[in-house]
Amino acid sequence: MRHTPHYLLTDEDEIKRLVRENPWITFVSETARGMVASHYPTLLDETADGIVLLTHFGRPDDRLHEVGSGRELLVIVQGAHGYVSPSWYADESDMVPTWNHVTAHLYGVPEVLTEDENMVVLERLVDHFEAGMPGARSLRIDPEEARRLATGTVGIRVPVSRVDARKKLSQARIDSDRESIIEHLAGDGRYSHPNWPRRCAASRVCTRRRTASERLAPAPGSGAGRRCAAGSAGGRGRIRSIGVAKHDLLGLDDLESVDLEGRFAGPGAVGSARARRPVGSALGPARRLAGRVGGRGRRSSCGRTSPRTRRSRERWSSGRASATGCGPRRPPGAARAGRTGRGARERRCHTVWSNAAALALMGLPPEDWWLREQPAFDLNVRLSEVPEATMDAWVLSAAERAAQRGVVGITDFEFDDAPSAWARRFAAGFRGLRVRANVYPPHLEAAVVAGIRTGEPFGDSDGLLTGGRFKLFTDGSLNTRTAWCDDAYPG
Repeated sequence: MRHTPHYLLTDEDEIKRLVRENPWITFVSETARGMVASHYPTLLDETADGIVLLTHFGRPDDRLHEVGSGRELLVIVQGAHGYVSPSWYADESDMVPTWNHVTAHLYGVPEVLTEDENMVVLERLVDHFEAGMPGARSLRIDPEEARRLATGTVGIRVPVSRVDARKKLSQARIDSDRESIIEHLAGDGRYSHPNWPRRCAASRVCTRRRTASERLAPAPGSGAGRRCAAGSAGGRGRIRSIGVAKHDLLGLDDLESVDLEGRFAGPGAVGSARARRPVGSALGPARRLAGRVGGRGRRSSCGRTSPRTRRSRERWSSGRASATGCGPRRPPGAARAGRTGRGARERRCHTVWSNAAALALMGLPPEDWWLREQPAFDLNVRLSEVPEATMDAWVLSAAERAAQRGVVGITDFEFDDAPSAWARRFAAGFRGLRVRANVYPPHLEAAVVAGIRTGEPFGDSDGLLTGGRFKLFTDGSLNTRTAWCDDAYPG
């Protein structure tokens, strides 16, 4: 059943009442021949602990369902349900309908009853449904004939081992909308449902209205003040949209009513930390995104000081520039760098070129002053190597500042083992952003062994860390004239 935790029905007594009031039940089995479904009247074993169902299958349904094989059975109990029109809501711009329902999926391994036990269940079934009928009948009128007829059935007992149930009764709507829904359901219109108004009114107590102090309190030191970004709601919750609650007919959740206590919420930003890593920076793109979201009106500096140069007491700078696809015509500032000992490395898309001092620092020959594609990426990784603790400190500092400016998540395209790095950071207590950690070919096998799957949460992250996509290069780039093209490159 669709995962809507705010509609979960977990009270055992309510589920038992649902079975009693809706005894025509669907049984679904996955067999060697495929899926099989049957429908039979069902009673509760009122003397048993937990939820235990009693019914019978008409032959040969017992064989079709492979009863006795030890396989689990799905039992669907469908309670009252009905269409709710958006025309019943006060907001005339609301155009999304929904379907209210009370439904339970019960799971258990069916047990085959003996002939005597089956006879007792059949008698109970008939007595239960005949009760109160004028001239009510019973199988005990002719026990011999009843036993002959019973040979065409197989008694079934299903101890329920797990439950997945929902009670969706417009709990998330505002009070005036709920009153309107009750009125229309009680009326004589096209979608009236006389048994529903009482249930809808009772559903008022299903969810408690929580305040922003409980749900949207900013993290200590976040500087959020009275402004709270949509995705910053603590823990595992996520604000999907702002405004009148939408409904699941179109695949959207009803939203829990939250008293913001004067705050306002807006959509958060999601950034991508690209593979083109600025030297010594782990979250440069997120920092720049945070700066723009914060309204600074300027780009943050892209210059960095190499951690390697700090150890060697030589300094060199790195920068970024747009490219036209031609590349440099000569080594940049080679003679000047040779005289001053100051190294320089400049990057364009998929390219890196370095002066003499930078080449000497990295132990590269003079002819490697201009690198393209994978060699350029490899040099970027070398230049960005820092102790693990230092990198984590940079990342978490940038993530904190990004979250303060409304960034709620990133997709990490860095070349290092992003899943392992982020699993380590979340295990240490980080909870500032949602992170999708992408995987490159060198780390694919390790990701598979670790059970990381695209779109699925992993690690000790409260669901905030999910597996990203598998990233690989099939050709080069237009900038370096290594991309596959139908036409030849000009010149």
